[in-house]
Amino acid sequence: MLNGAGRSVIVNSKVSDVRWDGFTIKEGTATRGGGVFNDQSSVIIANCIIRGNEAKEGGGIYSVAGYPVFYNVEISGNQAEKGGAIYNERTDPLLTNVTISGNQASSGGGFYNNNSNPMVQNTIIYGNRAQTSPSVYNKSSAPGFSYSLIEGSKDDGTNWNELFGIDKGNNLDKDPMFRKEGFDKDGNMQSGSYELFTSSCVINKGNNLHIYDIEVLSDQDLQSPGERVYVTLPYDLNGNERIQYDQ
Repeated sequence: MLNGAGRSVIVNSKVSDVRWDGFTIKEGTATRGGGVFNDQSSVIIANCIIRGNEAKEGGGIYSVAGYPVFYNVEISGNQAEKGGAIYNERTDPLLTNVTISGNQASSGGGFYNNNSNPMVQNTIIYGNRAQTSPSVYNKSSAPGFSYSLIEGSKDDGTNWNELFGIDKGNNLDKDPMFRKEGFDKDGNMQSGSYELFTSSCVINKGNNLHIYDIEVLSDQDLQSPGERVYVTLPYDLNGNERIQYDQ
């Protein structure tokens, strides 16, 4: 567990080939990026929970430039003026198997994208709150979504709302049926439980091919230093082995 104690919990500045794996990142406070501040950095954040952080921009994560990668991450209970969960500025991050819920902001409860084009796949963006754009706010941005659930992204449940970005196929706009949402019935923030009920509409709706899209550096079984390999995500956030192709 990493605790910010009044500042950004993690600061990545002009770095690459760095991986943060298996942490709970909480209680950070900053002007930008209460939980994680990425400055011109192409880092990997995997198997982490980013929860209960605050900032003016990017309560959970603030990224400027660079190409960060997030997979198997929960981003919940964060607050900001812009981008309760994530604020992107001139950056094109990749998000795979991410849950973004229970965050709040004035604009962009989930995402605030400023001149940024994130790629979002196998991801849930639901139950965030904001006066403007509770799920996704775009300024000169065109994020791409596939095999994801994005609350409010379909005007009547079927027609994609282009204000959200680019529909790359197989997206949903329904209640994912979390065990416990991040706001109570009176609208107060509470600690959510983002496991899914067995009747959830998103179960078996992701694309397993996406979990092979994560390019990482490894020091095992490589022919030369720095060689890049593709790896799978063998475990989910609960530590259970993933089910892939009925195996």
